[in-house]
Amino acid sequence: MKKLLKIIAGLILTLIIIFVAIAVIATNFVDPNSFKPVIEEKVLESTGKKLNIDGQLAWSFFPTLGISTGKIILQNPPGFEEENLLLVDQAKLSVKVLPMFVGKIELGDVVLKGLEVHLVKQTDGTTNWAMKAEGKEESTTPVTQTESTDSSGGGFSLASIPAVDVEDVHLTWN
Repeated sequence: MKKLLKIIAGLILTLIIIFVAIAVIATNFVDPNSFKPVIEEKVLESTGKKLNIDGQLAWSFFPTLGISTGKIILQNPPGFEEENLLLVDQAKLSVKVLPMFVGKIELGDVVLKGLEVHLVKQTDGTTNWAMKAEGKEESTTPVTQTESTDSSGGGFSLASIPAVDVEDVHLTWN
């Protein structure tokens, strides 16, 4: 019985050492700022809006795997008086590691500090929060139906977002 407990304790210790080694390697050899152009490009492709990540990205590893940012700006589409749709002074986003091994993404808490949101609906009905439809130009009408995606085709699925903590919010609606 003692031999079995020693084997189990050794396996657990080995897993902890591997996780710490991955964390050390990632912080020393993978610069999260190298992902900024890819993130900005994907946001532009999926929303039709330009994203600027002005601040530095930084890793966090405890108690969840995460990333923190400095200033983030999401610009309005052309034709809107206000330049920006959304500004965030600082953001933190994390994911739980163990659920990823079974194909689920469980977010840790999402923290947004210094959030400014400027929502505009023009007289012709166009809004600055409408997202670009896939393969089409940006939608100018509000979305009235939510499409579900089939997660059986493999890949990851978003399982949950436990909490969103927003500090120092400024919201305008025109």
